[in-house]
Amino acid sequence: MPGLPATDKTSLADVQDVARSFLTRSEFNYPRPTQELTDKFYKSAVEESNRRGITMESKAGKHFLGPCLLFSVRMTTTTYAHLENKATQMLLCIFIACTFYMDDAGQLENREDIEKFHERFFTGQPQPDPVLAALGDVLREMHQHFGRMEANIIVTSALNLYSSVILEFRTEELKIKATEPSYAAFYRTMSGATDAFGFFIFPPSLPVSEYIQAMPDLAIVENHTNDILSFYKEEKAGDDMNYVTLLATTRKISKLEALRLLVDECISSHENILRILAPSKNATAIYQKFFQGYLAFHVYTERYKLNELGF
Repeated sequence: MPGLPATDKTSLADVQDVARSFLTRSEFNYPRPTQELTDKFYKSAVEESNRRGITMESKAGKHFLGPCLLFSVRMTTTTYAHLENKATQMLLCIFIACTFYMDDAGQLENREDIEKFHERFFTGQPQPDPVLAALGDVLREMHQHFGRMEANIIVTSALNLYSSVILEFRTEELKIKATEPSYAAFYRTMSGATDAFGFFIFPPSLPVSEYIQAMPDLAIVENHTNDILSFYKEEKAGDDMNYVTLLATTRKISKLEALRLLVDECISSHENILRILAPSKNATAIYQKFFQGYLAFHVYTERYKLNELGF
């Protein structure tokens, strides 16, 4: 299915209306991060990356230390700005940057290393790619920052995400054409790593019993927020490898209908999370900070091009 023409003013207005409606219903009110904060955190993140063996001396390192790490810094300083443990915050920054790299690494002609990452990780074999080597170390360190169960789920969720990258490689080769709505949901769940990013929100000091039942709805909020706020830039680029397109194709509805459906589902899940977390003022406050920061990450990051829509 072709992308939305960038010159189609009517369609562009529809996209703008849906995005504005979503942000209004989400009560978005997060201030724009300062460049000083971004620069300071980025400098520390570069130092940490160098310590882990990722340097500008390799092609992988140049790509990682450029767009991947900067993108991760912006996500960490908004979405996870509420984390008080700075060592954990930096670990997440490196993890997120490695994950962005994994998603983009096919462009670096190291598909073989990506496809072998899991077996090398499980068998303890060295990862030739310095970024993937650092990623393996970061995954093993999750148990130092989160409870045993939470860390287990974080790692398996991340590994599923990396499997979805391989599936994306294979989709065109195997000529897989999505026809089932359940397949669209299966692919989105795997590629979103929502369990990992969800457990990152809450500190180990908060009993898991205070938020665990909100995790299914939190997965919807995480994925749908990204799907909704990245829709414009993907349509403008003619990129159809996204959940909105899969949903529209499998349900035989338009992309804008699919987008509006995601907005309603996301807001419903957000409200349900607040209901579930209501007995814990601490969990509720933490979630609200995360949600506003997650919205801000998408609104203020150039990658999503929402400034072109007036945001």
